[in-house]
Amino acid sequence: MQVDFDVKEFIKDSGLYEFLNKKDKIYYINDSSLDFAVSLEPKIFPEFVVYVIHNIPQHHYFFDESAKWCLAITSEGYIDFGVRN
Repeated sequence: MQVDFDVKEFIKDSGLYEFLNKKDKIYYINDSSLDFAVSLEPKIFPEFVVYVIHNIPQHHYFFDESAKWCLAITSEGYIDFGVRN
């Protein structure tokens, strides 16, 4: 599907892979997860992103343990990536 390709291309082109190649866990929260977060290994990150986009109709937030970077994917279809200095 086109959305799968677009998301994977954004991850590749944005420089996010630079942060994903580290062995740190990635954390995921969405609009409903006020009491918990999901942790995942970097190697499954692209597939997990595509899965949540197709199956969980909410805003999605991914970040590392130190919150140095954040990837936000909105339910309206916008993707943003930022890095903290």
